[in-house]
Amino acid sequence: KWIDTDEEKARRVYMSLRKNISAEAREQVCLGFLSCFSEKEMLLLRFIRTGMEEGPAVMRKLADPAVHDLLKIVQQLQNESHRFLEFLRFSEYGGVLTAILEPENRILSLLANHFCSRYSGEHFLIWDKTHREALLHTPEKWGIVPLTSFTPPAPGREEVEYRRLWIRFYETVAIESRYNPKCRRSHM
Repeated sequence: KWIDTDEEKARRVYMSLRKNISAEAREQVCLGFLSCFSEKEMLLLRFIRTGMEEGPAVMRKLADPAVHDLLKIVQQLQNESHRFLEFLRFSEYGGVLTAILEPENRILSLLANHFCSRYSGEHFLIWDKTHREALLHTPEKWGIVPLTSFTPPAPGREEVEYRRLWIRFYETVAIESRYNPKCRRSHM
């Protein structure tokens, strides 16, 4: 059942997480909301209830299912974000750097600080095709906005050559006798 957010109650709960549990617990709850785990709302509710009962000690109760389950989905979210930090490749289209990704979780906000500081003087767009939203950056400001569809223009000659080189590199580092596409994808 969908329940509309009451902004005042949400603010009070958000503030009470740090006050009654800890700043670390509040961060874990915020990260948990970015997960696309199908039952994250109930998982977060169980964690918050346990935290309100236990106080700051809740973060040390790793065997408690409410704590363990939240930490597990947050770890998966952070691992996915880390992989994209390492391997996201931009293509240039008319002076704008563009990347398209298809993550399982909502990771754009976790990628934003890294790419906005690394490419602070650039115009770029990172489109999350899965969740239909984009991180847009100009040298003056950035934001995450809804973007239902995006079709980049055809790549130029230089871009096609870079893609060809990347594919050649990818195929060259493969060891035929140890062919394992699942392992290969996880590392690349």
